[in-house]
Amino acid sequence: MKKKIAYLTATALACVTIFGAASCGNKGGDSVADLEIYFCQSGAGTEYFEKIVDAFKVKNPDINVVEPLIVNSDYNYLKTALESGASGNSADLMFGYLPKFRYFQNMLEPIDDVLDSTLQGESMTIREKLGGVMKDFAVDGVNYYLPSTVSAGGIVYNKTLIDQTLGTDWNIPRTTTELAKLAADLKSEGVTPFIHNSNGGYWSYSLDVWWAQYSTVEEYNNFWQAKSGDKQPSLEVFKQEGRLKALEVLETLISPEGYVVDGSNSWTHTLAQTQFVNNRGAIMPNGGWLQNEIASNSAAQGKEFLMMKIPVISSLKDVLGIGESTLAKLVDYVDGVSVEAPEFNSSKGLTNEQVLQRVREARGLVATSSYELGAFIPNYATAKEAAKRFMKFFYSDEALQIAVDTLKSQPVAKFSDGREIDMSSWNSFMKSHFAYQQSGKYLFKKFSYELFYKTDLTESFVSKPELSLSAQGSAKKTAKEFFDDDFNDISRRWEQLLSIAGLK
Repeated sequence: MKKKIAYLTATALACVTIFGAASCGNKGGDSVADLEIYFCQSGAGTEYFEKIVDAFKVKNPDINVVEPLIVNSDYNYLKTALESGASGNSADLMFGYLPKFRYFQNMLEPIDDVLDSTLQGESMTIREKLGGVMKDFAVDGVNYYLPSTVSAGGIVYNKTLIDQTLGTDWNIPRTTTELAKLAADLKSEGVTPFIHNSNGGYWSYSLDVWWAQYSTVEEYNNFWQAKSGDKQPSLEVFKQEGRLKALEVLETLISPEGYVVDGSNSWTHTLAQTQFVNNRGAIMPNGGWLQNEIASNSAAQGKEFLMMKIPVISSLKDVLGIGESTLAKLVDYVDGVSVEAPEFNSSKGLTNEQVLQRVREARGLVATSSYELGAFIPNYATAKEAAKRFMKFFYSDEALQIAVDTLKSQPVAKFSDGREIDMSSWNSFMKSHFAYQQSGKYLFKKFSYELFYKTDLTESFVSKPELSLSAQGSAKKTAKEFFDDDFNDISRRWEQLLSIAGLK
């Protein structure tokens, strides 16, 4: 495949007009038939996108896709480009990390006509192919932003290393207590259980799931609306007990000395992943993109890396009035491992069906931040119709199949013909990632309330808890100390945040 990607780094900001200078991919005359695309590179790489562009060009010879495509992985660069307007940003179509797209909606083109299109030879509109998730992206009933990829994050383990250490009869943890037990077993055999990195924040996937498991998905979503009971905005959402319970799980896993590989807290995600495939650490918070990022690493050859479903938070048992053993058996039942549910009685007065429903919800959560990566059209773009035609093609069955074949992952939208996905050529890691993707309902942050999309509140916590909980010496914090510090930080800035968000 010919090289047709122009990589822009922070040092490339010498191109003051972002895309307007010739060396940054200017399309010259800004013709309505000249389509310039900005593509924000993520862990999925660029190959699948290049192939989709090639297929689009075959189907649309009347549109000139300007090459090289412009690629960057920095959110601030994309934000600067978008805000620079037509004089500085010549891109007609942009794919990138813009979770707070509502903040930029006055710069974006409405694309409901794209969503309501049915492509030739297909039986579903693009809106139908994307499913109910689109309601989370609408702004006053209008759509400006479409999700462009869907990769799951969670827990990856080196099965080869664990088998060599514990034998092959160990079990995948069903609960967080069992995950902690696995970590202790590994440590007792001289293997460091966990490895993470300083800035990837990959523990956030599990933390958010544990939080939602304990508090319920409804309460998790209420947090992102700053809603507590009838009050909105409410500072009290930052005190949701599920947030603390999730932190306590992480504290149990990574706080003990020697449970995290030395140096992890200062490593980049790429260095941490390299160390992980070299058997330094048996378990790593990561996601489906790992396969692409370690594909060229010879140390990964001959080793089996797999994703596990995020274990159910054990403190849920206290909410449900059941024991740890019953919780684990209920997980087996929900997973289809057991044919019959265990017999139990809830000390909280809940019916068996109520308990089972909570466990089913908890076990069925799949963490993703991929909906923060999307496609959008600047409303000042020259080639809007060409951009919309490409956007339609991007969600076509043909383009979805290209993405599946290249990324070996679940596509971002449904196939209109309901075809089965052929995984015969996939390795075990990608199959485990796909199984995780298929195992339940996606949980993701929804930046639809002003408190979050107009302020600097982007993550579930102000700072990264894994760094404080796994630190040694004076920098170390307990889960409760971190939780309290996080709340105090928000509380101290509360009036300022409300003012910035326009909520006072």
